[in-house]
Amino acid sequence: MSAAVRIAVAPPERERPLRLSDRAYEALRRMIIDGTLAPGAAVSEPELSRRLDFGRAAVRASLLRLSQEGLARPVPRRGYIVSPLTIRDARNILDLRLLLEPRAAYLAAGRVEPLALRRIEKTFAQGYDPARPRSLDALLAANREFRGAIAQASGNQRLAAIVIDLIDGMERYLRLGLLVRNRSDELQSGHRQLVDALVKGDAEAASRIAAGQIEATIEMVMKALLAREDILNHPLAAS
Repeated sequence: MSAAVRIAVAPPERERPLRLSDRAYEALRRMIIDGTLAPGAAVSEPELSRRLDFGRAAVRASLLRLSQEGLARPVPRRGYIVSPLTIRDARNILDLRLLLEPRAAYLAAGRVEPLALRRIEKTFAQGYDPARPRSLDALLAANREFRGAIAQASGNQRLAAIVIDLIDGMERYLRLGLLVRNRSDELQSGHRQLVDALVKGDAEAASRIAAGQIEATIEMVMKALLAREDILNHPLAAS
């Protein structure tokens, strides 16, 4: 009888450690989204390699992925710039959110995990202070977790993946709008209403509340963008 053949079985995807390029990508993407790398900032492979302690090959691959996502733009012989905030980009993201998130909330009603939503609700209840960046970081992280949980509970994984990507793309604009003034009270009120509708299984109410929240976000973000001369005067601001 022939000797048994040993077959190496790859571990499940969730157990595989991230490749170096993936880790560099996640780090850079987060730095762009949270504003550590400011919109319009020039960046280069050597600089980021030193700053993040990743090899230049990993940084190069990360910048290429980020440029494909629209978060960075290559500049010949200069490296890259962090994509600026633009009115059109914000509107594109928000229009898609208005199309997709009410539907996700409708599908998720009665299917969400109440304890998880109530836990996130506690973070919203703490509010934020525009003068304390870390409090805003916590609020935005909770917002991403909350919206992601709703999208996942919809049962449509493609829808969930798109919604989560849109939330990430929206964070830079949300920061701009939320820093204009403290909106803790209205955020808490809208969040509680949506949680209650989702937990009760009221799909129509959940969809309506989700749509109302995004319409309010459109108004907030557009006002913030229109108040910024650096954005209005940027050649890409309305393109």
